[in-house]
Amino acid sequence: MVPVSLGQLARQVWVPAYSTGIVLALALGAARLGAELDSVAAVVRVGTLGVVGYWPAFYAIWLGPDERRLVRGLLPGGA
Repeated sequence: MVPVSLGQLARQVWVPAYSTGIVLALALGAARLGAELDSVAAVVRVGTLGVVGYWPAFYAIWLGPDERRLVRGLLPGGA
Protein backbone atom coordinates (compact mmCIF):
# COMPACT_ATOMS: atom_id res chain seq x y z
CA MET A 1 0.00 0.00 0.00
CA VAL A 2 1.28 3.47 -0.91
CA PRO A 3 1.22 5.88 2.07
CA VAL A 4 -0.15 8.82 0.03
CA SER A 5 -3.50 9.41 -1.59
CA LEU A 6 -3.95 9.66 -5.33
CA GLY A 7 -4.86 13.35 -4.92
CA GLN A 8 -1.64 14.05 -3.03
CA LEU A 9 0.38 12.21 -5.64
CA ALA A 10 -1.26 14.22 -8.40
CA ARG A 11 -0.68 17.57 -6.65
CA GLN A 12 2.89 16.93 -5.61
CA VAL A 13 4.21 14.93 -8.57
CA TRP A 14 2.06 15.00 -11.67
CA VAL A 15 0.96 18.66 -11.71
CA PRO A 16 4.49 20.09 -11.36
CA ALA A 17 6.07 17.69 -13.86
CA TYR A 18 3.33 17.82 -16.49
CA SER A 19 2.59 21.55 -16.27
CA THR A 20 6.27 22.42 -16.66
CA GLY A 21 6.55 19.81 -19.41
CA ILE A 22 3.63 21.37 -21.29
CA VAL A 23 5.35 24.75 -21.23
CA LEU A 24 8.54 23.12 -22.52
CA ALA A 25 6.60 21.33 -25.26
CA LEU A 26 4.98 24.61 -26.34
CA ALA A 27 8.37 26.35 -26.39
CA LEU A 28 9.89 23.53 -28.46
CA GLY A 29 6.88 23.63 -30.79
CA ALA A 30 7.36 27.37 -31.26
CA ALA A 31 11.05 26.78 -31.94
CA ARG A 32 10.11 24.14 -34.49
CA LEU A 33 7.83 26.58 -36.30
CA GLY A 34 10.03 29.65 -35.98
CA ALA A 35 13.58 28.40 -36.29
CA GLU A 36 15.47 26.76 -39.09
CA LEU A 37 15.92 23.23 -37.76
CA ASP A 38 17.41 21.80 -40.91
CA SER A 39 20.40 20.04 -39.36
CA VAL A 40 21.06 17.61 -36.56
CA ALA A 41 23.24 20.20 -34.82
CA ALA A 42 20.37 22.73 -34.78
CA VAL A 43 17.95 20.16 -33.36
CA VAL A 44 20.46 19.13 -30.70
CA ARG A 45 21.03 22.78 -29.74
CA VAL A 46 17.30 23.48 -29.38
CA GLY A 47 16.74 20.24 -27.47
CA THR A 48 19.64 20.98 -25.14
CA LEU A 49 18.33 24.50 -24.53
CA GLY A 50 14.95 23.00 -23.69
CA VAL A 51 16.37 20.63 -21.10
CA VAL A 52 18.71 23.27 -19.67
CA GLY A 53 15.76 25.64 -19.39
CA TYR A 54 13.36 23.07 -17.92
CA TRP A 55 15.34 22.10 -14.84
CA PRO A 56 16.09 25.60 -13.48
CA ALA A 57 12.43 26.51 -14.01
CA PHE A 58 11.29 23.36 -12.21
CA TYR A 59 13.78 24.08 -9.41
CA ALA A 60 12.64 27.69 -9.00
CA ILE A 61 8.89 27.14 -9.29
CA TRP A 62 8.14 23.75 -7.78
CA LEU A 63 10.82 22.62 -5.34
CA GLY A 64 10.42 23.40 -1.66
CA PRO A 65 13.24 24.68 0.53
CA ASP A 66 14.26 21.21 1.73
CA GLU A 67 14.25 19.85 -1.82
CA ARG A 68 16.37 22.77 -3.04
CA ARG A 69 18.84 22.17 -0.21
CA LEU A 70 19.03 18.50 -1.25
CA VAL A 71 19.70 19.42 -4.90
CA ARG A 72 22.40 21.91 -3.91
CA GLY A 73 23.98 19.25 -1.68
CA LEU A 74 24.14 16.82 -4.60
CA LEU A 75 25.91 19.27 -6.90
CA PRO A 76 29.72 19.33 -6.93
CA GLY A 77 30.90 21.84 -4.35
CA GLY A 78 27.36 22.34 -3.04
CA ALA A 79 26.43 22.36 0.62
